[in-house]
Amino acid sequence: MLLIWAWVDYLRLDGVTIHHLLEEFKGMGKRQKKIHSTRSIIDYADEKIVSFEELEPEERTYCSLLSNLVLGLPLVAAALIASAL
Repeated sequence: MLLIWAWVDYLRLDGVTIHHLLEEFKGMGKRQKKIHSTRSIIDYADEKIVSFEELEPEERTYCSLLSNLVLGLPLVAAALIASAL
């Protein structure tokens, strides 16, 4: 089930929408992200840590996709190993 949700998140990032989910992503893509000039970790030391609710809709989708993959793939691997024994 987690991998199915990961696939749905991937489709959302690709631009596929379902009618009843359209309201959730209405404002998606309207605002550009701030680009930092350097890539040093010290540049981010003073930034405020934001909660999931404060993220942009696209960032929420990325987080959801990654969390579903991080948990779903090891569970599928464990199930395949258990079924082979």
